[in-house]
Amino acid sequence: MLVERNSLRQMFRAFLGWIPMLVLTIPFYLLVFVIVGNWALSMFMPADIARAYAWIVGSVGLLIFALAYLRYVSNLLGAYVLKLENDVLCVEGSPGWRLVKRALPLGSIDRIVIGDTFTKIDQIVTVTQGGKSSLLGEIKAGTLVFFPKNEKPFKMVFADKAFNRESLEVFLLNLRSRGLCVEVSA
Repeated sequence: MLVERNSLRQMFRAFLGWIPMLVLTIPFYLLVFVIVGNWALSMFMPADIARAYAWIVGSVGLLIFALAYLRYVSNLLGAYVLKLENDVLCVEGSPGWRLVKRALPLGSIDRIVIGDTFTKIDQIVTVTQGGKSSLLGEIKAGTLVFFPKNEKPFKMVFADKAFNRESLEVFLLNLRSRGLCVEVSA
């Protein structure tokens, strides 16, 4: 049994709630790229000319960086695989800096948790923001955490965006019917 992945369009549509934050961060990153562009250009030309071209260089640099980052995220989420073959759970993906490629027999898994718990730092950030943690809550809620019995737990961040929701629910219900503990974190 294989969990269906979302199409690229569905993955990016799942991130539409992040647009307000993105709009607010664009001026900051544009300024950073303009400052770096000004610094780099001032090494090769007079300062007043460098300042004039720094906005163009900074804008183009930000655009290239944004497109590269979108490609990185789409490749990251597109590489997620979650399947069950002959009572062996196969998990593949890259939920961070390292590649996860595990084949775990169902008997070696203690539990699977949907949603990650808030750490102390997450709780402090939530309090300092006046309790508004919708973005952080969304990230935590979409995480699948696997707890093997004799190994360190590992996560699949943004699993709710990478996989088709109905297919993921059917898959997890199938695992629960086979006796595996599937929990939902509060």
